Formats: sequence, C-alpha cells, structure tokens
Amino acid sequence: MNALKAARVATFTYFGLNGFLLGMWLVHIPTVEQRAGIDHAELGRLLLLLGLGAFLGMRIGGKITDRVGVKYVVPVAGVLNSITAVLPGFAVGQWTLGAALLIFGFGNGLIDVGMNTHAVVVERHYQRPVISAFHATWSLGGVAAALIGSRTLSWDLSPAVTLSAAGALGIVISVVTARALLNEKEEQQVSTSTGKRKVPRRIWVMAALAGLVMLSEGAAYDWSVLHLQDILGASPEIERCV
Repeated sequence: MNALKAARVATFTYFGLNGFLLGMWLVHIPTVEQRAGIDHAELGRLLLLLGLGAFLGMRIGGKITDRVGVKYVVPVAGVLNSITAVLPGFAVGQWTLGAALLIFGFGNGLIDVGMNTHAVVVERHYQRPVISAFHATWSLGGVAAALIGSRTLSWDLSPAVTLSAAGALGIVISVVTARALLNEKEEQQVSTSTGKRKVPRRIWVMAALAGLVMLSEGAAYDWSVLHLQDILGASPEIERCV
C-alpha cells in the first residue's frame, strides 16, 4: 500500500473511531441520566455544555493544527477524545456530568477539526472528491456503536465499563494509525504565508446554517433514545439499535 492509500485508510479509521465514540455516549444517555439522578430538563441544559466544549475544541484545534501540522494533531486528538469519552460513564451528579460533557465535547471538537483537515489534504492529493466517503464512515462508526451498545446493555454492563473499553480501544487505534497520516505542515505554511484575509460574508452565512444543522442533528441524536424509552416503551436493547 502506497503512502497516499495508507493515509486514506487512516482517515477512514479516525472518522469511524470518532463516530463510534460519540455513538457509545449516545446509546448510554438514558442510563447515565438515571445514574446522575437528573431529569430531562436538567439533561437538556447539560447537553449544551457538550456543544460548548465542541465549539472550543474546534476553535483551539484549528489554531493548533495551523501551527504544528495535522499529522501530530490528529493522533493526539484521537487519544484525548478516547479518554474524555470515558468520563460521562463515571458521572454521579449534575456537576460531574456537566464537567464530563464539557471535556468530552472539547475532545470531540478537537479531533473533528483535525480529521477533516486531513481529509481535505487527502482529497487534494487524489484530485477528486473523496471527503463524502469519510463522513459516511463516521456514520458507520455510529451504527457499530449502536449494535455493540445494545449487546453490552443486554449484559447489564455499566456505562463506566463499556465506555472505558471503548476509550481504551480508541487510544490503541489512534496511536497505531498515526504513522500513516500525511504531513501537510509545508502546505499550510505556503497557504498562510500571504497573511490574514477578511472572511467573506457568505462564509458567515454558511457557518450560521451549519450551526443550525448541528443543533437540529444533536437534538435528534440526544433525545431519540429517550423518546423510544419514555414514549414508545422500547426495551433498552431495541432502542439503542434503532
């Protein structure tokens, strides 16, 4: 396998891993909510911290990536995301859950920027559209999380055990896959040497639309399992698969 194909496979891997870790959190939301002793209203407020953490991670991640290069940011972000994904499983109250979601969101935002930046680099070398396939792999990671989460719930495993196992797997994958990443530091130096440019208005419009989409998507992800449990009366195993 040549370097470019290996880099493409590595990008697929990080996208799948990110989708898997986020999916593992999503399937355990009802259990974590009960363990933390909070109601739906409080959960809704705490979930905002997940989004806030992701926003901060994206902002800081972009600056760090520009400075040191995506080859180094992506594996570190993958390890951090894997570690922080464990935290909600150990939350025992609203304060600990809020802190866990904020930190987990930060790790998720950091790897989101890194892996998408690397996807752009890979697509540039291929000189044809390939990014959509990476995003599809992210969704497949979520499907895998739903299936595995359903099984572990049927075994009555606690979120702490399941998320810890997922986090450990994520750390190993992030470290092993790192060697296949491309080093685009030089490309970034060329692209940023012209100085800062004013952001076009249409970019701000697209950013606002993306924010609205993320809010809607997040609401569907976060509340779907609770709707299945509380309204439709689905069993834990079925609701996680759906």
